[in-house]
This record gives sequence, structure tokens and C-alpha cells, in this order.
Amino acid sequence: GDGGYFLYVGRLSEEKGIRTLLDCWRNGPDLPTLRIVGTGPLQDEAKEAAAAMTNVEWLGSKSSTEVAELMGRAKATLCPSLCYEGMPRVVIESLAVGTPVVASRTGGYPEMIADGESGALFPIGDANALRSCIRGLESMNRFAEMRPKARRRFESEYTGARNISLVLGIYRTVISANALTYSNPVQ
Repeated sequence: GDGGYFLYVGRLSEEKGIRTLLDCWRNGPDLPTLRIVGTGPLQDEAKEAAAAMTNVEWLGSKSSTEVAELMGRAKATLCPSLCYEGMPRVVIESLAVGTPVVASRTGGYPEMIADGESGALFPIGDANALRSCIRGLESMNRFAEMRPKARRRFESEYTGARNISLVLGIYRTVISANALTYSNPVQ
């Protein structure tokens, strides 16, 4: 978290909320640098915003190793999605390196992010609320104290061992239900 910037990683498209993010920074010239990693239909818009604003950088496409390094140094990873997202990989990757996530209150984000602990949630598409959220957390230096909580969230919910345990539990439940069905067929 020593990089002093915020990070967006993902497809640069309407449904991912990139315009919400750009509006937030456009109306928040005092905000720390926003680094944008990704490509997509709105990449020209992201490039233009980066050229017009001193606190926005478009980095284009990056390797997984480069993304992990950028995430590890970011104050927070930003996920301003406008659409339902089940279990975004970017959240798991961010938590894995101990970086808090600030995301739209939609889809799986509220289940994955402990609001105020491992990150923060804001209303979908609301650039003003996102800006207020970031400023509030910045003013209280909350991002630094969220880092160990973000990593603990990863360790308790998203490690390989935890996921294999969950998958095996699902299989056991299905096998048990199936065994009951065949041992007690409906007449």
C-alpha cells in the first residue's frame, strides 16, 4: 500500500462502471492518482481522461505478475461495476495481497467485502458517493488499517484449501441426497 494510488483492473466497458470511476476523478482533482489497467471498448475514453487529468494514468494491459505488484502497492482496488458480478476474481486477487477493495453495492461484492473492514461499498453508479467514500476513508487513514483485515478475509474465505473444502462439501451433499433418492424411490 505504499504506492499512494488507487487501482482499477478490468475490462474497460460500460457495465464495469469505468465511466463512474472517471467521473469520480474528474470531479475530484484532489484525489490521489488512479491507475487504470485494462483494455476494451472504452479504452480510448480512459486514455483521453488520463491525458486530460493529472491524477489519472492509463496503463493498458498488464501481466498477472504486474497486476499483483500494482495491487500490492495500491491503497485500494476499485470495482465500480454497474452489473451483477458473482465472484469477481479481481476481489480475490486484491484480498490475497492484503489490499482493500472499494466496490459497488451489487452482486457478490457485499458478500465478499466486509464493509468498513476489508474494504468499502458504495451505491451503484454514484460517482459522488464513491468520491465521498474515498475521501472519508483517506482522511481517517483507514486504508492502512484495512490491509491486514483484507488479507485475513482472503485466508478465511478464498484460499485453495478453503475452496476445495467447500467443493467437496457440495459433492458430499449431492451424493447423500442422490443416495436417499435411490434408496427410497418414489412409488
